[in-house]
Amino acid sequence: MIQCKYCGRWFKNKQALKAHLKACRLKSKFIRACYTVEGYTLEATITDKAHQAIQTAEIKTANGLLGALKALKALGLVNDVIVIERPAKG
Repeated sequence: MIQCKYCGRWFKNKQALKAHLKACRLKSKFIRACYTVEGYTLEATITDKAHQAIQTAEIKTANGLLGALKALKALGLVNDVIVIERPAKG
């Protein structure tokens, strides 16, 4: 079973998922955006409107960015967030 990362529906195989993605309404609604703050690199599936809001806010801290992404997720404007890179501990 494979899950659509945009809408959450499950499919029996990759071919069924591929066919679904051609018409998935949420796929066209979300973009992949990458943010780097204080050595952290985060990748998020986010709406264009939410991306513009984060860019305008000029968030300077990792906790501030995570807080903003959580708030936007509660509003349905963020689908998922992945921490790609953390700062090295010294």
